Amino acid sequence: MCGLAGIYSPSDSPDQNALARMSAALHHRGPDDSGTWSEGPVAFAHRRLSIVDLSKAGAQPMTSASGRYVIAYNGEIYNAADLKSHLPALTWRGHSDTEVLLAAIEYLGLEKALNLCDGMFALALFDRHDQTLYLARDRLGEKLLWYGWVGRAFIFSSELSSLRAGCGGALSPDRDALAGYLRHNYLVSETSAFSGISKVRPGTLVRLTRAAAERQGTPTIQSWWSLQSAIAAVEIPERPEEVDERLLELLRRSIRRRLVADVPVGAFLSGGIDSSLVTALMQEMSGAPVRTFTMGFEESAWDESPYAQAVADHLGTTHTTMCVSATELLDTVEQLPSVISEPFADSSFIPTWALSRLCRQHVTVALSGDGGDELFWGYRRYRLWERACRWRALAPSTLRSGIANLLTAAPVQSLSSRLRVVNPQGANRSLAQRLQQISNLLREPDNRSLYRQLISHQQTPEIFIEGATEPKTVYGDTDHWVHTAPPWRAVALADTLAYLPNDILTKVDRASMATSLETRIPLLDHRLVAFASALPRHQVIDALGGKRPLRRILNEFVPESLTNRPKQGFGVPLDS
Repeated sequence: MCGLAGIYSPSDSPDQNALARMSAALHHRGPDDSGTWSEGPVAFAHRRLSIVDLSKAGAQPMTSASGRYVIAYNGEIYNAADLKSHLPALTWRGHSDTEVLLAAIEYLGLEKALNLCDGMFALALFDRHDQTLYLARDRLGEKLLWYGWVGRAFIFSSELSSLRAGCGGALSPDRDALAGYLRHNYLVSETSAFSGISKVRPGTLVRLTRAAAERQGTPTIQSWWSLQSAIAAVEIPERPEEVDERLLELLRRSIRRRLVADVPVGAFLSGGIDSSLVTALMQEMSGAPVRTFTMGFEESAWDESPYAQAVADHLGTTHTTMCVSATELLDTVEQLPSVISEPFADSSFIPTWALSRLCRQHVTVALSGDGGDELFWGYRRYRLWERACRWRALAPSTLRSGIANLLTAAPVQSLSSRLRVVNPQGANRSLAQRLQQISNLLREPDNRSLYRQLISHQQTPEIFIEGATEPKTVYGDTDHWVHTAPPWRAVALADTLAYLPNDILTKVDRASMATSLETRIPLLDHRLVAFASALPRHQVIDALGGKRPLRRILNEFVPESLTNRPKQGFGVPLDS
């Protein structure tokens, strides 16, 4: 786990001072070592957090054995040992996954090497023969990489703060991207907060040739992996027992690979289904108690630490709880802009950052349970959406507009504003607010737009950013909803493609790396993701809700009484 940055400037030699500033801005991502490489029009910088092969043999930027390729890479290739079997007998300088990845690229080609990799990564690769620069990102988007033209230089980095340091602040806000942010609370698709700066999309490859670079042209972008194609290739067993066996096999393999490290490894434990299952399987494979960590709150309504402690006691882990007050969390807010670098409004970033700081005092790598809600229908909003679809269907289409207008009429709103109701999420709201929500649902033309309305934090961003056009997302992509059947799967798959990389994984990467902690996410093994995303509804959802197969497996390790409770989420007491 590391940070990388670089400059490709065919018309001028790369600005070494700018590169140094970019590298310095990434120090927290890689405090153990740093390196640079420069030749002709291109320069790379790398900051290393040493996890596998702590020696200088794993240092970057790294040049391939033939000298053709140079790589700066952030992430982990978990199957590096297996990948060696696809390569000829070589004399290895060390045992880092970087060296194996670079050799695979040299002997198999970049795309084939990436498809053979099981891991999380963002990388920059320069082909010295044809002067072509490649940027690539892992399948699900666990690692981040930004890029764009600033003046006559094409620059790229693991963090926006590094890009800004390199270009001297010569960036302007992207109004369209900010409109998308106001709707979703995160920057959507490949956008960033700055005009001309983009994110490499998950599972894609960005290619910039010397000829394109000389005319400051747009790089070509191509997908090297598709979740939809991976799902289509999955065969699902008919019996629930066979599903559980296959899922458990995939989980065990994923976790076993993510335990490989030359430094201490622990786990985030909330006491919920996902983190409890990951921890249980870690403990099953470990010869000693696993280190687990939980964030607790003085406000009991937000505090999950007793549940985590109960699971830890049952599994026999070495458990640490950090209890914080709202005031202590508030003290961190002024530091957030320097950590996140662009607008990001998921408040769970704050406890994730605090938990990462706690965890880093004891271990260098932590496994988390992220991804389970998207893959196994764990979010409460999925059930709310289905309920809203049923409510909407009760009103004839010819009457919906009239009913919606009636619910928001001034007399109705005035009378209902004095009454209080509890909404489906359990929040106490005025009846007027509830009627407004129902009115909004009735106005939506179809179930796709209804889900987009349900997850939107601001329905009309153009009010605040005049003239802006929201970037396209999968939530507004009619083709996605037409070609993904059934509808219940379409909403979860949309979240896997959009919400997961742009909110959840961005949060985890930025919060953990701000403390020099590597996080690994077993549920996002690409084979497991494809398998889970292909499961039929009856294998995923029952009367208790989603995550049916995860609950069945977890019950073999942890009593159901310890984890059977309403989903809480990793939030903070914002009101106080």
